[in-house]
Amino acid sequence: MINIARTETAPDCLKKQQNYECENVLEKLKIDFFGKCYICETSLFSTNVEHFKAHRGDKKLKFEWTNLFLACGHCNNIKLSTDILNCTDSKHDVENWISYKPIFVPVGEVEISAKRKNKLTIDTVNILNKVYNGHTNIKTTDAQKIKDEIVKEMIVLQRLLLQYSKEKYNELEITDIEKDIRKKLHKGSKLTAFKRQVIKDNKLKFLLS
Repeated sequence: MINIARTETAPDCLKKQQNYECENVLEKLKIDFFGKCYICETSLFSTNVEHFKAHRGDKKLKFEWTNLFLACGHCNNIKLSTDILNCTDSKHDVENWISYKPIFVPVGEVEISAKRKNKLTIDTVNILNKVYNGHTNIKTTDAQKIKDEIVKEMIVLQRLLLQYSKEKYNELEITDIEKDIRKKLHKGSKLTAFKRQVIKDNKLKFLLS
């Protein structure tokens, strides 16, 4: 999960309060969330328009633009009505309040932990651990698909960092390598939080600028 600055202007069709999936809602959400689920940061599963806060029949919440998020079926089914950190709220520093320990082989557990010990962060971490590791037979199977993607992304990042270390005194080569690394760290990249964690843990924060 990473922080997202979303479009403030809501699609006009939401004012009618008839269908929260009306006209350009999904298209605008895909642009705001870079076409990936805001929780797992992949596009591996079916796309849902999710209510961040369960509306429970409240029309305002049901059609409130800022309450509509781009999620996938896997994550939406795990989160349900749980209150978690809001990645579109600048007051919720999701990238620094949560720690991601990636895997480099597609076995074992992905470790997500809370750096900030409050209920909202801890509940978010619990959801993320279920998302990435599974908690039922079906969800564990789905989580394995995400683990496979984590490994693929880590391999590519490792290769780029190895190149970076090898060519760090070659200004001509290093510029292109830095560009490739920054693409992998961009909000639009898959599983960005895991890759940014590797960069922060290895004192390469300047690559995040």
